[in-house]
Amino acid sequence: MAGGPAATPSSAPLATLTPQERIVARAVARGRSTREVANLLVVSPRTVESHLSRIYRKLGLSGRTALAAALGSERPEDLGERMQSTFEAPDVAGTLRLVE
Repeated sequence: MAGGPAATPSSAPLATLTPQERIVARAVARGRSTREVANLLVVSPRTVESHLSRIYRKLGLSGRTALAAALGSERPEDLGERMQSTFEAPDVAGTLRLVE
């Protein structure tokens, strides 16, 4: 086949995303709401939704459940206390980084 095999959601899904999209994708896959992500990143909920639309399109996914499955995330109810430590404090540039 010309161009090699087609990319699938399971083939390094985050590689095609921007750094901000990766943060949003991981947070949403871990069960964070749009508003929670917006508050943590100090952006509007609409900005988070725009990131999600691009994430879904890039990864060929249809929604949050598919995103969580593609990233191999645990269900939000299984995360318990770990949900509190999803983000680190802002770095020098003021950007929040997702804790791996």
